Amino acid sequence: MAIRSHSFVGSMSKKGCCWDNAAAESFFGSLKQERVH
Repeated sequence: MAIRSHSFVGSMSKKGCCWDNAAAESFFGSLKQERVH
Protein backbone atom coordinates (compact mmCIF):
# COMPACT_ATOMS: atom_id res chain seq x y z
CA MET A 1 0.00 0.00 0.00
CA ALA A 2 2.53 2.59 -1.15
CA ILE A 3 -0.25 5.06 -1.90
CA ARG A 4 -1.55 5.10 1.66
CA SER A 5 1.89 5.18 3.27
CA HIS A 6 2.64 8.46 1.46
CA SER A 7 -0.81 10.01 2.01
CA PHE A 8 -1.71 10.01 -1.69
CA VAL A 9 -5.27 9.49 -2.90
CA GLY A 10 -5.80 7.01 -5.70
CA SER A 11 -8.10 7.66 -8.62
CA MET A 12 -11.70 7.16 -7.61
CA SER A 13 -13.31 7.54 -11.03
CA LYS A 14 -15.59 4.96 -12.54
CA LYS A 15 -14.19 2.62 -15.15
CA GLY A 16 -14.45 4.13 -18.63
CA CYS A 17 -15.48 7.57 -17.40
CA CYS A 18 -12.86 9.98 -18.70
CA TRP A 19 -14.72 13.10 -17.53
CA ASP A 20 -13.52 12.50 -13.98
CA ASN A 21 -9.90 12.94 -15.04
CA ALA A 22 -10.20 14.87 -18.32
CA ALA A 23 -6.99 16.86 -17.76
CA ALA A 24 -4.88 13.73 -17.37
CA GLU A 25 -6.58 12.04 -20.32
CA SER A 26 -5.88 15.09 -22.49
CA PHE A 27 -2.24 15.27 -21.44
CA PHE A 28 -1.53 11.60 -22.04
CA GLY A 29 -3.47 11.69 -25.32
CA SER A 30 -1.29 14.55 -26.55
CA LEU A 31 1.86 12.82 -25.33
CA LYS A 32 0.89 9.59 -27.10
CA GLN A 33 0.07 11.47 -30.30
CA GLU A 34 3.47 13.22 -30.34
CA ARG A 35 5.40 10.03 -29.55
CA VAL A 36 3.63 8.01 -32.26
CA HIS A 37 3.90 10.61 -35.03
